[in-house]
Amino acid sequence: MDFNEKDIIKDAQSGNRESFGKIVDKYKDKIYGISLALTKDKLEAEEIAQQVFIKLFKNIGKFNYRSSFSTWLYRLAHNTFYDYTRKTNRRSSRAIPIEKTHGLDDGDNPYEKLNRNEIRRIVFDALGEIPHEFSLAVIYYDIDGRSYEEISQIIEKPMGTVKSRIYRGRELLREKLGNIFGFENV
Repeated sequence: MDFNEKDIIKDAQSGNRESFGKIVDKYKDKIYGISLALTKDKLEAEEIAQQVFIKLFKNIGKFNYRSSFSTWLYRLAHNTFYDYTRKTNRRSSRAIPIEKTHGLDDGDNPYEKLNRNEIRRIVFDALGEIPHEFSLAVIYYDIDGRSYEEISQIIEKPMGTVKSRIYRGRELLREKLGNIFGFENV
């Protein structure tokens, strides 16, 4: 965070709505982006993101600094998604929209931007075709830049499981991209 995270969190835990608003402003795009990657639907992603921040408002007092705040919040988002899918008894569609992806620079050249957007769309469509546990690991690690330890805390799985899911997710993604581009090994 660009501000003193610990002080802002403590203020929010004491009921300061302005501090809570700063937290929401800082994390809203990331939470929406992860929700969108999981649901593949803008309206559902917005609904889940709202539920995450409602749960955060109700539970911020339970944050105890044993992990980073962002890891704790991502875990809350992860759980909210799975609660939502159980409640609605649905499986998400298989294409991941690209509007809220992070970590890829568009540059200034319109031609390069168009090419990067097309590549981004292809990669996210391919990620949408592999099982959630693998695509999510790749998204958290390769796109969002989370560490193995943070991902382990978010998905509540051992570090070895995280590493194997990232590896398997990359392998599945490589297969999908190879099929798209006509290569056996990408």
